[in-house]
Amino acid sequence: MTISKIPRTKQVPVLRCDYSNDELWEHTWQEIQNATEEDFQPTVERVEDRSWDGLDTAVALEMVRSLKKSYPHPLVFFADAITMSTPEHTLFVAWAWKDEYEGQSMRCLPSDVLAIENNVIDNMPWEEFYDLVGEDGVSRME
Repeated sequence: MTISKIPRTKQVPVLRCDYSNDELWEHTWQEIQNATEEDFQPTVERVEDRSWDGLDTAVALEMVRSLKKSYPHPLVFFADAITMSTPEHTLFVAWAWKDEYEGQSMRCLPSDVLAIENNVIDNMPWEEFYDLVGEDGVSRME
């Protein structure tokens, strides 16, 4: 099966790349969608395509690198096998724009998607989130 390209979306995409557990995916999606006390919510879009099932991070990065310079979003989030098989359900996130951060990636908690997606351009540059990455490869806002 041919792997579909990352689509143009209205909001930052969260690509589902593991179809092993629908219930866990729904739980993870709800974690991503939880609003803050101030009622902020992430402006992300759930994107599902079975051609991405089993996608690993190397292929995900290649997909991000192949995006055109005009791609509208700075980030792409991936819910992969690691997301579905680890207790924290960390998502793989890759920088999508063609600039000094091109090719950088990390993992983040579902609850941190809001902070990263809402702040990465205006309030907190990517490098500040990237600097929070621990030895396990996960950026934690806590």
